[in-house]
Amino acid sequence: MLLTLLFTVQFAIAQTATVKGKVTDQAGGAPLANVSVVVKGTTTGVTTGTDGLFSIAVPNKNAVLVLSYVGYGKPGNSCGQ
Repeated sequence: MLLTLLFTVQFAIAQTATVKGKVTDQAGGAPLANVSVVVKGTTTGVTTGTDGLFSIAVPNKNAVLVLSYVGYGKPGNSCGQ
């Protein structure tokens, strides 16, 4: 897997959270644009910008983000990690 995901989680009182992060190529650290970031089991999703940055609302700290990008697999990344 050649994607690197850096993110922060900010939880609100209602236990929902906003996850902000940056997706980069592990080999050179270049930001990856147009990576699909979806909360597993939902239709909630966003796409990274040209700078590789994204922000997505998740229902709780156990939510799993699924990233997909042409030419790469689909890893799941837990928000509680």
